[in-house]
Amino acid sequence: MKAYAALEQWRKDKLAEAKSTIAQWIENREAQKLATRAEKAEACAALAIQIAQASIDDAEHMILEAISARLDAEAVAHH
Repeated sequence: MKAYAALEQWRKDKLAEAKSTIAQWIENREAQKLATRAEKAEACAALAIQIAQASIDDAEHMILEAISARLDAEAVAHH
């Protein structure tokens, strides 16, 4: 759940971060602010990948559970 909270915070920060502000940072060559922004975006991208992977793992587990449940149901129905 920490990953979801971090992504949500990044989204809020992104909305608050006006494009004009970023353009101003670029124009003023504010490398540290731009680097911090890039680091946050990279970290959130990594979290999004972790969340996606966890969702895939959950889906795979659910598929196996569904197959097992169907096999049990069919075994009982045919006996």
